[in-house]
Amino acid sequence: MAVELNTVKGCILLVDDNSDNLKLLSAILIENGFQVKASDSGRYALKIINNTLPDLILLDIKMPEIDGYEVCRRLKSDPLTASIPVIFISALKEEESKVKGFEIGGVDYITKPFQSQEILARVRTHILLSRTQKNLEKTIRERNQADEEMKTLLSTTLEGFWIVDTKGKILEVNQAYCDMLAYSREEILGLSISDVEVNESPTETVKHIEQIIKTGSDQFETKHKRKDGQIIDIAANVTYLDSFGGRFFSFLRDVTKRNQDMEELKKAKQLADTANQAKSQFLANMSHEIRTPLNSIIGFSQILLKHSTKIHQESYLSKDCQKYLSHIVGSGQILNELINDILEISRIEAGKTELIEEDFPLREVIDTLLTTYEFTASQKGVIFSHEIDPELPLYIHVDKIKLNQILMNLLGNAIKFTNPNKKVTITIKKHQSEILFIIQDQGIGISKNRQKAIFETFEQAESSISRSFGGTGLGLAISKGLAELMGGRISVESELGQGSTFQLVIPYKNVISINTNEEKKEQLLRINKDALVLVVEDNLMSQTLLKVFFEDIRINISFADNGQMGIEKAFELEPDLILMDINLPIINGMDATRKIRQNPKFKDTPIIAFSAEAFREQQTQAKNSGITDYLLKPIDINKLEKILNKYLPISKEELEFPEKEEIQNIEETYNENMINALQEILGSGYLDYCQYIKDRLIFDEIESFAKDLIMLGSKYQYNSLTRYAERLQQKARNFEVVELPHILDEFQNIIKDLKTL
Repeated sequence: MAVELNTVKGCILLVDDNSDNLKLLSAILIENGFQVKASDSGRYALKIINNTLPDLILLDIKMPEIDGYEVCRRLKSDPLTASIPVIFISALKEEESKVKGFEIGGVDYITKPFQSQEILARVRTHILLSRTQKNLEKTIRERNQADEEMKTLLSTTLEGFWIVDTKGKILEVNQAYCDMLAYSREEILGLSISDVEVNESPTETVKHIEQIIKTGSDQFETKHKRKDGQIIDIAANVTYLDSFGGRFFSFLRDVTKRNQDMEELKKAKQLADTANQAKSQFLANMSHEIRTPLNSIIGFSQILLKHSTKIHQESYLSKDCQKYLSHIVGSGQILNELINDILEISRIEAGKTELIEEDFPLREVIDTLLTTYEFTASQKGVIFSHEIDPELPLYIHVDKIKLNQILMNLLGNAIKFTNPNKKVTITIKKHQSEILFIIQDQGIGISKNRQKAIFETFEQAESSISRSFGGTGLGLAISKGLAELMGGRISVESELGQGSTFQLVIPYKNVISINTNEEKKEQLLRINKDALVLVVEDNLMSQTLLKVFFEDIRINISFADNGQMGIEKAFELEPDLILMDINLPIINGMDATRKIRQNPKFKDTPIIAFSAEAFREQQTQAKNSGITDYLLKPIDINKLEKILNKYLPISKEELEFPEKEEIQNIEETYNENMINALQEILGSGYLDYCQYIKDRLIFDEIESFAKDLIMLGSKYQYNSLTRYAERLQQKARNFEVVELPHILDEFQNIIKDLKTL
């Protein structure tokens, strides 16, 4: 059995005339669980050894009276002490000093000044080697003794033993085999193998004997019949020796109980596998059943909230009602995140989580996190700071999504459990081929006896935590599982009431550079009046939600209630994009996709799966069936917009529309009626609403506000408004908390400029 090196302990004798060295070495060894005896001279050390034999000696060389070399010579000349490993530890660095030390029997040589870890590693290694050697010598002695006592042991061994001739006749047996079959020795002698064998007929026994004569030996399992008729399982180890007059020597072991246990274990494993499959199916069903109504709750709330903020429309709601809607959306998203967490931890425990590694700029992830959590902390009144190592690599190759997920869990917890006016600090630095993320907070802290438990599923530091701060206790368990999957680790140091320090260590592969494709640009949703989207969905509420959404963005839509109808409508309408639910009646979404793909016309048609099935295996199966992309229910309207923006064909109007730079260089001409109408619209409530979202600083609200302004700028041909809104939208998407209030303040200048035209 392999021994963990850091578990090796023993008694160490320290010999050094320097008291400081003795104190230092004693402290290092005692702190790591060793017993220590110390001597400041060689003469006194020999007296100690005569009384108590240590496991190892750390011996200085230069000492008065008797130096270290002489002490070692005396020890090696005495049979009682010759096997004690001696490690010389000295400031002498000359090669001859080391050679001399090894020649007189030293096992190692450590040069001063030394490192504590080096001392521990060498001490443990040589103690382990010494013990291993002693055990090996003991084993050899015992084996030699065993050979001499073989005949005696065969008569008393628990394993059966027999000698058989080439005709299969039993010539000799031991008592153990007689006991196995409940026969006396006299009853068995003279019987043939076929008399006790159940599996073989006499003819088969002869063939087996001939085979063993050719090969010289065999190991197999068979069945023997006891005197009372009971059948037992026998493991046989047979050797044929022609030199002994052509005899078969067999050890026979009753493995009936073992085989029964293995069969029970096999059944238990099958039951466990069935239970795991049932659990996975239950989670999948639960996910589907919860996500489907949640899809309508979040989706309709998002649409209603989007409409309610358009002040010039009749659907405008009061600020309180908008706040209530925001709470509905937020609560729905929290429930969705809880479902995701439960499924994530289930995937981790089942070993089904996969890494998707990619090259990306590290600083981009860091900046986004800092911006987001600076804002989160400021909202709570927590002081947020960071220290970033300038030597961090520019680009790394890891799973970006999982790294981000872990850091969001750790930073979110740090801020959540820290009171206002207290600090949260993140330090990020490089250490060899690893990146260290250290999150320190001045929060509530964690007691020592709970620091391991917090990384278990559904566990929190104290039972009162979930009542005071919320949460399920899954975040750290998920983070630990993901970190270990990435080859990293998470640790915590904390004291109750004194805050906590979490350290995440992630190994990475360095990347010299990547193609960032700077020419990629964020685009507004392509409002292509010529585009047609086919939605294959059997749930009426989901159909209604998508109908409202597509009508709002003025894109044509058609519905199919099942997979078969979806295939027929796809062939009939030839849509530009298909939204395909996975769990459909008659023909499921994946089979429907396969049949659609068989038609060459639909080879490149985007087919987007949307489903409550959250397991990666199901998503992978969907991709393999021909699915282009995957949207998880409940559908986030913003994510759906991005999917459409990515896959819908560009309209002719958009192709003919000038680039942003060209717009800026065109001298604007204004239609007086349009300018007056725009001035009236903006002045009727947009200015107040701008102040309202500035006070709240919620990014989705600002982005929605910017989209309204872009639409108005385009409709009323006022490019200054369009350019302003595009800049505002970009800042909101990048979470630029500091700049956003200043840009929102500029809105009043837009209105003032309108009045001067």
